[in-house]
Amino acid sequence: MIKKNRVDDEELELLAHLNNIQADQQDKLSLRMKELEIEFDNLNEDALNTSEELDELIEIFEDMEKNLDDYEINFAEEDIEEAMTLNSDELEEINASITQYEQLDYVEFNDDWDEFLLNNKNYANDYWIDLHADPFKELLTEEELKEIEDIIDNQYGLKDLKLDKYDYMYASLSGILCGLIDVFIIGEPLKAKKRRFREIKGKNINNLQDSTLNQKVQQGFDSIVKKFADFIYEYDKKHGNLVKNKTKKFDSVSGAIGYLEERFSVNYDARYAKDLGLSSDDIKLNPLNHHLKSLAHQPDIIGLFFSLLDQFMDTTTVIDNGKIKIIKNPNGKFELKGKDFKSKIVCGFLNWLGHLFSDVAGSSGTRGHANKIGAGVPAPFYALTQLMTANVKDKNGVPVTFAKIAETVFKDGYDLRFATTLAIPVALNEIFIRIFWSIKEIFYHKRSVKDILKINRSREIDRLLLVGHGSLCMVDGIDAFARSGGGQNLVVMFSRMNIVGWARFGLAAFKETLNVYQYHSNLRKLDNDLEKEWNELLNNSRRIM
Repeated sequence: MIKKNRVDDEELELLAHLNNIQADQQDKLSLRMKELEIEFDNLNEDALNTSEELDELIEIFEDMEKNLDDYEINFAEEDIEEAMTLNSDELEEINASITQYEQLDYVEFNDDWDEFLLNNKNYANDYWIDLHADPFKELLTEEELKEIEDIIDNQYGLKDLKLDKYDYMYASLSGILCGLIDVFIIGEPLKAKKRRFREIKGKNINNLQDSTLNQKVQQGFDSIVKKFADFIYEYDKKHGNLVKNKTKKFDSVSGAIGYLEERFSVNYDARYAKDLGLSSDDIKLNPLNHHLKSLAHQPDIIGLFFSLLDQFMDTTTVIDNGKIKIIKNPNGKFELKGKDFKSKIVCGFLNWLGHLFSDVAGSSGTRGHANKIGAGVPAPFYALTQLMTANVKDKNGVPVTFAKIAETVFKDGYDLRFATTLAIPVALNEIFIRIFWSIKEIFYHKRSVKDILKINRSREIDRLLLVGHGSLCMVDGIDAFARSGGGQNLVVMFSRMNIVGWARFGLAAFKETLNVYQYHSNLRKLDNDLEKEWNELLNNSRRIM
């Protein structure tokens, strides 16, 4: 077994502190060497000056020897000795000019390691060296620290999150605010609201109204359907292919839906089991649930796939009792238009899209009556709930499948239009958090406006979105649980829940899980790289020794 040459964090920190103390001694020694170097240069300069003065005196002396008659020298021997002897004042002046240096303190080293550590600790206390601070920051310059941080961030993605308590507080408050918008301004679909109030004795349901926001969204869908129908009508009129309203154009949403129903008639639009040549015992299909049961009616990639499949194969694909059933249409009269495979794909896609527009705002028959909104199409991927056949208990304690609960919720108005309304507080929450973080990054962290895309793809924004959407779902979940009698009435509870918010929270949680996994994966990679460097340094030192 190969023993790994590892140093734990405590030992590494101890060695770093010792290195700091040694560095302090080295700095003081370097400073003293510089001071001595300056003094040495000054002595050299004084020596040069003295040498020049001596040269001048020698020249004078030599001249005096050659011309003794020209000089009157009356010095006695005592005068010469006195001149060559330094008096006390001169000695004091010389001593005062000599720079005095204090002896440098140092840590003595002997064979006793514990005593050596104690000496280092005493030295640190005497010279105010903080043994609780990060020793590595003291060992490295700001440039070196910045270089290491850039390597850790760019190569390993291990940069610490720049989040404080105020960031988390803002994200939480944003989620709570948007959750309150969801609870008190949106609530549940009108039919679900009537169901809930009907079960409360003494409550009058005749005066109940749908939420103003949901009404606005429904009107928006009606407007979109009418504009799409207008476009198709004018196109057909131009090419002489009008299927109805040949003398007078429709002027209502029900008329627009009726034209689209006729124009984009498809083979998988069975409303009853008998339309498929089956009995109600074979399959539970009716006008209220056939958009949910028929997979081709889904406004997502699943719906597109099964729509093309049904149009090519002249079948109807439904989910019943948790199973996907592909049923051959009994009349066999449908044929997908197109000269080749590619053109048939295009025609099939247009049929699917046009038929969704005819169904998204309800049927023409239902919308022809006042205050009727009809059964729209499900939210994306909502039909997958029909595969969930696990039994749960209803309000009376009777076992019922989760698929049946989801079907009842859909029939109570929880369709794509209502899901769009639910998306409003979720979108507001997303916008509030992203704008807040972008402003803080630009004005507080001094990031460039050009980095706005990078700012909104950072780990920090992922964490804040997780907190924000989690707070929204917390408010939404508490409201749904409370209004359903503590979860006793599952239909009421799921009618009150914001499926868009929970889906967004799930995506945020998944993204955060990936970030955490990636962080720890990169941390292991950094640890392995550091271990390789350590082993290489250790092997090199052994070869040198």
